[in-house]
Amino acid sequence: MNWLAKIPEDLRNNPFKKTFIALFKVFFVVLLPFWVFSGTTKHFESVNYDDHRKNEEQYLIGLLSEISGNSQPERYFGVEFKALADIPFPSETFNKRLKQILSDYPDSLTVSLYDSNGAALSLPFLPVLSKVVSQRYLECVKNPDLTSKYERFLIRFSGYAAAHKILGSFPNSVVAIGTTHDNHWGGWFQLKDNLGNKTGEFIVFIGKKGVPGEKLLEKAILKSRLVYGKNYRFAWQNPVSPDILMPPGHGFPKDAIDAVNQMPYGENNFSYKNQCGGKIFTEDGAAIIGLRSYPVDIDAIYSVINLFLSVTAIILFILLLPVFLGITSFVPGLKLKMSALIIFGVNLPLALLLITGMADREEREKIFVNNHEQQNVLELNRIDEGILSDYKAIEKDFKRSINRFDVSSKKAMGDSVIKIMSKVLKDYSFISRVIVAYMEQGSIFTRECPEGKHIGIDVDSIANYGNSLLKIINGEYVETTDIEATDKNSVLHNVGGLMSRIILLNAGKVSNVNMLSNSSLSYTDFVFDDNYKSQACVFVFMDDFTLQGKYLYKISKLRDEQIRRLPDSPRFAAIPVSIEKEWKAFPKRKTAEETELAKLAEQAYKSRIPTHGLATIRGEKYLLSAIYGNNLYGYSLLMARPYKLIATEIESLKKQLLVLAFVILLMALLAAYFASALLIKPVGILKNGLEAISAGDFRKKLPDSPVEEFSTMVGSLNNTMYQLQELKVAKTVQETLWPDKGLFGDKYELFGRCSPATELGGDHIDWLELEDKRLLIVIGDVTGHGVAPAMVQASVKVWLALFAHKAADSVSLVKEINRLHITHGAKKFFMTAWFGYYTPDTGELEFTSAGHPYPLILKSTGEIEMVKVPGMPIGSNVKIRLKGEKRVLDPGSSLILYTDGFAEVQNASGEMLGFEGFSNICASTVGMNAQDAVEDIFAKAALWGAQNDDQTVIILQRKNL
Repeated sequence: MNWLAKIPEDLRNNPFKKTFIALFKVFFVVLLPFWVFSGTTKHFESVNYDDHRKNEEQYLIGLLSEISGNSQPERYFGVEFKALADIPFPSETFNKRLKQILSDYPDSLTVSLYDSNGAALSLPFLPVLSKVVSQRYLECVKNPDLTSKYERFLIRFSGYAAAHKILGSFPNSVVAIGTTHDNHWGGWFQLKDNLGNKTGEFIVFIGKKGVPGEKLLEKAILKSRLVYGKNYRFAWQNPVSPDILMPPGHGFPKDAIDAVNQMPYGENNFSYKNQCGGKIFTEDGAAIIGLRSYPVDIDAIYSVINLFLSVTAIILFILLLPVFLGITSFVPGLKLKMSALIIFGVNLPLALLLITGMADREEREKIFVNNHEQQNVLELNRIDEGILSDYKAIEKDFKRSINRFDVSSKKAMGDSVIKIMSKVLKDYSFISRVIVAYMEQGSIFTRECPEGKHIGIDVDSIANYGNSLLKIINGEYVETTDIEATDKNSVLHNVGGLMSRIILLNAGKVSNVNMLSNSSLSYTDFVFDDNYKSQACVFVFMDDFTLQGKYLYKISKLRDEQIRRLPDSPRFAAIPVSIEKEWKAFPKRKTAEETELAKLAEQAYKSRIPTHGLATIRGEKYLLSAIYGNNLYGYSLLMARPYKLIATEIESLKKQLLVLAFVILLMALLAAYFASALLIKPVGILKNGLEAISAGDFRKKLPDSPVEEFSTMVGSLNNTMYQLQELKVAKTVQETLWPDKGLFGDKYELFGRCSPATELGGDHIDWLELEDKRLLIVIGDVTGHGVAPAMVQASVKVWLALFAHKAADSVSLVKEINRLHITHGAKKFFMTAWFGYYTPDTGELEFTSAGHPYPLILKSTGEIEMVKVPGMPIGSNVKIRLKGEKRVLDPGSSLILYTDGFAEVQNASGEMLGFEGFSNICASTVGMNAQDAVEDIFAKAALWGAQNDDQTVIILQRKNL
């Protein structure tokens, strides 16, 4: 039982209380910081896990969407035939590959092969087709203007009257051509040799009947297994047989299939043993399923942090509990206590730093989002402006053509217009109509009449308007006001002003001009002769759908290539918003069916300003930006940037925050050690000084400190102790100067109080009862505070004792004191004062003022009177000017003397009490005795505001008899 003797007696007597207190201390010193740090770390771990899981889910859905896209005939066969077109032709390799593709889909593919001159070729494994029909179809693909001429061949070859136009608009790709015939897709591809020279071309048609969706889907899944099979498993599920996954070898466990089948309707993600899974549906209703091969990992740094915190907490708990119980003799010194205090003090701020960092994460995310939004808008503007370079090339060709007009005569002009503009119409498939106005007539060219024909200006309003523009330019047009309103020319001419300026300003440019209810992309220009006279006006109206469609198709292809190289590149889309036409969306027609994209495109179209938003599209989160096209005016352009790029940047910030937290903790440990070691000796010196002050030993001299800052503090403390010693003496002297009690007679009451604002004030208060029963009352205010003003008050006290009973009146008394002050006193200190002799029997008051605030007389009725007696302060001049007066206090009246410390009191709004406010307080004391009235004045002044100067008040009250 010897070990019991080592337990402190108080612990043996009160084991539960002492244990509770010890555990409470351990809680605050060890467990609370541990829980704070551990909780913060677990929060970051949870956020990290959620972010990783969300990113994995989005990435997996993106892979499934890619599989779904690769299983679509357009993309699948587009890749197949693009790869075929890249093989040199003619070659045995090309023939073998083409034969292999045809054998894989014997009932769905029709291929027509041509040489470099467009002549149809035949191969043993190709079906026999009419060479004439096949060649005519190729000619129409290259030149859609031949449509009406070879229409019967078009229907016979493909089953569609307009499929060749689609193929011609999208070369080297497989596109959808319709749904009303066996052939649903088609493509036109160019062939080259090893040197890149054109050696042929082929047209392919693909029928849906012979293309089983399951076969394409399985091929896309098998291809994805080769690329991503190390990390992911893929399969597809037929809704009819949900328990069977295909193709074989998918590797999905049975309970994973059950997890897929139990997914709520509308969900895209599921979890199996902490592994991320995803599921999307194809257009045919099949479900593509993916599963990550291993669980989502968490950064190992969190495990290391938690282990370190746990081990540290256990060690500290074991070490500190016996200390707090008092079992060990270890008593922590100042160094250890300060170290513990600094470390503990850092815990909560560090936790706040981490919490603030988490809040800052959201703010940083907004900044990143804003930066990416700006990048999106800049990129979209570049795309929108890019079509202008295409316009420039078109403008250059148009200008070159119309400059070749023969302006020598009307006939020559007409012949050259027909010849040149009919060729222009044939060369550019996007031109819908050309009108040339010249010499009071016009020529028109359309797709129905590509050779052109001459027309009169009264036949076509545009031709009529063109001739009017020629007159305006040549200065031949004279506006008249007597033309009848029903005259067609008057209508056209009166429109002229604004529209003419618009057309003239846009001459030679491709632009969108609303001209006589004909709004479309157009080109307007003028032909001048050698005398700078305008001879012709040319209007070229273009099919903006075709022109802009080719440009957007080119941009979409370039973006697709970029995404193949860099999968995280921004996605581009163009959605038509024109209410006049049904245009195609890019990169695919079904792009416009994406709800989020369509909604954002509509907002940009209506507002005409850049619009942004976040949306999840096909399982992946995107930052969307949209602008309405200024040059691609019929479209809203959109940029979709994968949000995981921003999430990656935020993740980097989070890791930086954790590193910063540990750096701060390490620095706190070092600071605690060095600070405690450095402060022990100086703090000990300061402690001795404070103990001396507490004991009132102001004569103690502290030794110098080895630390410069503490040395200054020790010096200041020594100086303070010296001043305190002086103040102690001065305060004792000052307190002996003031009366220790009031005077109370049968006919009067006299009471006063002085409240210094500092240790030593400048106010003076005194009263004496003379041998002839008169009372001498004095109140004064010395400039400044401290020892010197206290000495001035002491001098005045002495002089009053010597001369008060000898003086004939108050004026002579003050003058004598002024002489003594200037001769023997502190000349730099002035003193305002009020001196008065009061005779209790008669109530007579004889007095003078040396620059002091005017006293108040409070009558029994509550009326206040200010007694104004001018005078100069004591010490202001050798011969001061003073004035003596006499008054008789009525029974029940009071004389109130005071200093200006009351008037200078300010409330919370900075408003001073002032003399008027002080007078009102004094008036409220009517009916009180002198002592109660003094205390009431002090109390009400304190309610107005805090004291900021010395405050003194004396009340002499004549009683009612």
